[in-house]
Amino acid sequence: MDSGVVVNDKLYAVHSNYDESPMESSIEVFDTRTMRHVDTYSFGIYRGSLTWLDRHDGAWWAGFANYDQVPAGETKPYGETYNTQVVKMDDKFQVVESWTIPKTILDRFKPMSNSGGSWGPDGRLWLTGHDLGEAYVMNVPSAGSELEWAATVTLPNVEGQGIAWDRSSNRPTLWAIKRSTKQALSFTVPYSSISDPNAANWQVLGPGHFQQ
Repeated sequence: MDSGVVVNDKLYAVHSNYDESPMESSIEVFDTRTMRHVDTYSFGIYRGSLTWLDRHDGAWWAGFANYDQVPAGETKPYGETYNTQVVKMDDKFQVVESWTIPKTILDRFKPMSNSGGSWGPDGRLWLTGHDLGEAYVMNVPSAGSELEWAATVTLPNVEGQGIAWDRSSNRPTLWAIKRSTKQALSFTVPYSSISDPNAANWQVLGPGHFQQ
């Protein structure tokens, strides 16, 4: 299992066969009261290695990671990091939209990939890589297929991997992990101070506006 999210008394755990080839992924569902396995949703061989899942705005959101790392015994990268995708899915886990992550961020993930993702109380998607103590705050673009990078937030003592916004109280808390010490760390993040960068406006050009 790579990570999980609790929604309506069910734990949705994402699973992949990393680092075996070809990549296979599924979502395994457990009853949180009994921890009995109650359902499964298989992607089979798909877009990459499923690493995180979250529920937001009436839809499921997930990350399919690909890697520049070459697994032991192999000669090719495990999918190539630039092929990493964030997807939006309906209630039957069918993909309805997908986006790429800016290459500037993917370069910081290399040779690994996007390991964590969680929707914040600011209405933005927070992503993490595999190794660095940083969260990347993203917006879904109004046009185009690449997520918009709004900010980078330093997470002291974190070593990448999964994150989760605890939205159960009036004081949202961001949770992360430190693999080397097997710790779960909590942060109070001043997310309301993050402002969106100025984006270039789209222009529609008509007759007489083009030059050969």
